[in-house]
Amino acid sequence: MEFEQEVTTGNEHADGDEEEREETAGMDVGRKEKGRRGEKELETRRAKERFLEAHRMGVSVVDAARLAGVERRTVYRWRDKDPEFAKAWREAREGMVEDLEMEAYKRAFKGNDRLLMFLLKSYKPVTYNQRQQQAKNGQQQAESRGDKDKALAELVERVREWQ
Repeated sequence: MEFEQEVTTGNEHADGDEEEREETAGMDVGRKEKGRRGEKELETRRAKERFLEAHRMGVSVVDAARLAGVERRTVYRWRDKDPEFAKAWREAREGMVEDLEMEAYKRAFKGNDRLLMFLLKSYKPVTYNQRQQQAKNGQQQAESRGDKDKALAELVERVREWQ
């Protein structure tokens, strides 16, 4: 079967063809709307990816949103309405925190005693945090405090030897 194409100049249609042109024009508008919606969704997906990548690298929410080309409140709206985005945001934040922890460890092991103490207190609060220890066990005796200080000093010395 052969396909025949009718070539017209626009005014050559019969009265019935005018309705067909209007229906076709309506379909074109629908396709354009669908196309714009698809472009908007693609743009949003790319902005979400840019935000997540920047935040994963340690950029604040405000600055990551700015880098993604959106406002801060927009990313919070995405988080509230899109469970997948909320999950990806949590994972990006966890990755950032892990990177921060690794940097803290490196600095603590290179001789930053204050940072080392902070890490020890956060990971073993009962052993290294005197206030928490006092709240749990009542008033701490000076003798046991001296033992803890001595144990901590020994631990700091061992860490320095690892370098």
